[in-house]
Amino acid sequence: MVGAIALLVVAIGVLGSGKLFKLSVPYVMVFEGSVKGLNVGSPVVFRGVKLGSVSGIHMRFNFATKPS
Repeated sequence: MVGAIALLVVAIGVLGSGKLFKLSVPYVMVFEGSVKGLNVGSPVVFRGVKLGSVSGIHMRFNFATKPS
């Protein structure tokens, strides 16, 4: 009985989240200018349609091409 209840709770959690049936495709974008105001969780909008949200922000610096 306890096992059945635990299985039911897990099934509700997995199926109820809605993430199981969503297609998730990660994209990497590179900006050379300022990205002031960009935050994790910010919506990604293209031509007025919300496509997703920002999941992470990372910075790489190329010392070979840095300005003097």
